[in-house]
Amino acid sequence: MAQGSEQHPGNAAPTLQDPSSDKPEAIGRAPPALPVLVPAEGMLAVLHEDLERAAAYKKAARAAATHRAYTSDWTIYTDWCASRGLAPMPAHPEQIAAFVANQADAGFKPTTIERRTASWRLFR
Repeated sequence: MAQGSEQHPGNAAPTLQDPSSDKPEAIGRAPPALPVLVPAEGMLAVLHEDLERAAAYKKAARAAATHRAYTSDWTIYTDWCASRGLAPMPAHPEQIAAFVANQADAGFKPTTIERRTASWRLFR
């Protein structure tokens, strides 16, 4: 044996083994399907009520003035899109950059421009 390559008992070199080699039946099989739960008629009504409450909580999370500002910001953006024949959503990165540049050229402060772009998530 070459120097430095001696093996001592109990210190056998680890071997790599294919974990699926001892389970050939698992190869090529799809995982088991999970059961599909279909809600009952009464359950849909409960879910509807929960979703309405969730929407109310979302609306209450912001002040009325913030909602008005976001609505105004969305209108400004959609008007800008319409004047260029663009759909507001989905907004492509180039479209967003062009809108931001337009607003900066119009003299709006960065905080106003940030708020205008932030309003989009409420209307998508």
